Amino acid sequence: MSEYREYENGVADVLAFLTVGEATIERDVHMPGRNSGIDRQIDIVARGRVFGISDATLVVDCKRWASVVDVADVGSFIDMVEDVGA
Repeated sequence: MSEYREYENGVADVLAFLTVGEATIERDVHMPGRNSGIDRQIDIVARGRVFGISDATLVVDCKRWASVVDVADVGSFIDMVEDVGA
């Protein structure tokens, strides 16, 4: 298994632990963009009761880069979150 997949699995495991079985955790999910109409690939999606919020959809984009994530990367993530309605 690749180091990146191990990292994603670890993040998904921590999220499953933190939601204490109140949310469904899925990996490598494809969601349609509401505004863009394009298929969005999401590393991890949590649906259900997440951090005290009922009927929540939380999306996670795992990054394990050698360099710091810059403001353009953050903006791209925000656009994706809004597009899928999370």
